Amino acid sequence: MNRRYPVSSAFVRRGPFATTTSTIRDGTATYVVFRPSHYMVLGFKSPIVTWGNGTNATPAMYTTMLSHFASYGFTVIATTLANTGSGREIAGAARYLVDADATSGSVFAGHLAVHEVAAVGHSQGATGAVRVASMDPRLITSVMT
Repeated sequence: MNRRYPVSSAFVRRGPFATTTSTIRDGTATYVVFRPSHYMVLGFKSPIVTWGNGTNATPAMYTTMLSHFASYGFTVIATTLANTGSGREIAGAARYLVDADATSGSVFAGHLAVHEVAAVGHSQGATGAVRVASMDPRLITSVMT
């Protein structure tokens, strides 16, 4: 049986927004951020996606997907650690963006939907995403594994 899934089909093509990728260092943590290039053209505040890699993986292995999310207006922050199963690293990344939204002069200042934060991950990162959602449900409003 051949079924059509209209919601899935709607997101097969790249989204309408140009994207930018950058590396951010925050103390000892390093993150890769995939975001819309120009927040002002969105017409809405950008929801946050915090990403957890699979075991021994890096954000570079997921560039196509994470950039695809950004092309639909999401701001994605990916930890560069190879072990994200505890969820602490994923939570730290989300908190970094929530704080950056309130920091004058930050490229993110006033542009993020800080109450719309998804924890997303692959393999071990999926475990971390579920854990962070359980640990801090006020921060994480949705999970995708």
